[in-house]
Amino acid sequence: MNKFPLIFSLLTLNLLFSQHLLASNELCSPFSCNQHRYDPIQFPFWVPKNQTSRCGYPGFDVSCNSYGQTLIPLNSGHGHLIIEGMSYPDQLLWVSDPKKCIPKRVLDFTHTWPALLRFGPLESTYTYLNCSGTKLDPSVLPMGTSVISCMSGSNHTVVAAFDHEAETKMLERGGERKCEVIERVNAAFWWPEMRYGYEYRHGDEYRHGYYPIDDLSNVFVQLGWDIPSCGDCILRGGSCGLVGDSGIEVACYIPASSSSGANYVWKQYGKKKKQRRGVCECLESVLPLIGQIDGSVISAIPQQCGLKIKIPPINGDFNCSMIH
Repeated sequence: MNKFPLIFSLLTLNLLFSQHLLASNELCSPFSCNQHRYDPIQFPFWVPKNQTSRCGYPGFDVSCNSYGQTLIPLNSGHGHLIIEGMSYPDQLLWVSDPKKCIPKRVLDFTHTWPALLRFGPLESTYTYLNCSGTKLDPSVLPMGTSVISCMSGSNHTVVAAFDHEAETKMLERGGERKCEVIERVNAAFWWPEMRYGYEYRHGDEYRHGYYPIDDLSNVFVQLGWDIPSCGDCILRGGSCGLVGDSGIEVACYIPASSSSGANYVWKQYGKKKKQRRGVCECLESVLPLIGQIDGSVISAIPQQCGLKIKIPPINGDFNCSMIH
């Protein structure tokens, strides 16, 4: 069999494919709203005014304001929240309210917050209580409660109880300071002191607690997302992106410096296991024919085998264990 036509064809296709990859990488490089502090915005998030729609996942569009803050929109014209921090490996972000009343925003979570986001692992049930009378001093409140000053007024105080025990103590208050339940909400509130935490004894058991905060008005809320799932890809030193020029199939691109057996490993997400198995069998059957030529040309092999699937360049020691 004459190997030269196959090799020439592979080289030509790979050159075009590599140029396409390069253009995509340049176009979708991480973006930051702040010139003085680098807060990278990367897949699945994207900035419509500065990037194309293929740089992010649908529903994860964000914007920048004149203060260098990253904003995430709420549904139905309900404004936006400020992204204070992100953890791409954990698929978590922390948001605050520009109006400094995040507990009030939480009341409308189901209807106004982005559908693809959920509360993070700190999610818990909080009880909002309306206590009549003049403004309550946080120092007189029982442990496990905080004032919500942004929802309070001159003749009433809104208090958040963090657990059932604290709620019971507030409801047992009598006289002119009587409290009643407004609503019980699920939320993942976060403030800096929470990172430390502590253990305390309650009867015969030990519980984990968080250092209290006097006012819950201007804390952060921890949010997370499940789709697209790219946390594992990030931890392995890779980056996620949309496959091709259309659709929402997501793939993980891992560069040579992050892999131990191949120059590139490409894990595709979606319902294409049969195609991926075809790629594997195709590679194993064709590799012996091309010998020791530059492994980068292998990216074109799927097309040579009649498969409508693309993978980035990989090297000659590719094996089926790399395709799941």
